[in-house]
Amino acid sequence: MYNSCSNTIQLDLRKRWYAVYTKPRWEKRLEKELKERGIEVFLPKCENMKPWSDRLKKVVEPLFPSYIFVKVVYGKSYLPVLDATGAVAFVKSESRPVIVQERQIESIKRLMTLGEDFEVASNAFAEGDIVQINSGKFKGIEGIVLREQGRRKLLIQIDAIGQGVKVDIPAGRLKKKQPVNK
Repeated sequence: MYNSCSNTIQLDLRKRWYAVYTKPRWEKRLEKELKERGIEVFLPKCENMKPWSDRLKKVVEPLFPSYIFVKVVYGKSYLPVLDATGAVAFVKSESRPVIVQERQIESIKRLMTLGEDFEVASNAFAEGDIVQINSGKFKGIEGIVLREQGRRKLLIQIDAIGQGVKVDIPAGRLKKKQPVNK
């Protein structure tokens, strides 16, 4: 940031969340390496039942394949992230890393702890309203209302990677925040 009074440049030294694109199936190894380097990391995971040769097996997989979230001061501590094995690049828009909002990370963390069924939705959605859940276990979580096959779902979207998590929520528990730009 440029300060016109003193003709100096002030750097933004706040830690922020960023999405990092990873090599396929390297998310867990990258998470471990970044934690060992002292970098704050968030890798949301979910358990899925996968068919094995003779049975079903419970497998823990990343919620967002090929993505991991890091909280760093960009420009100061981003190089150790990119130097880690498995890291490909920061998710960018117009050549600048995209900041993932703290509220989006917190919403995903809360969903992970509640033990409710949800699904990952690829693609960014432009229609609907931004809402906040006003009662129940999900109280305070914000998202976008979608209609899917006659059912109402709430999408908690991570704009930086164009993906989100869908949860079934009764309409009576939603409070409109603001319209989405169409």
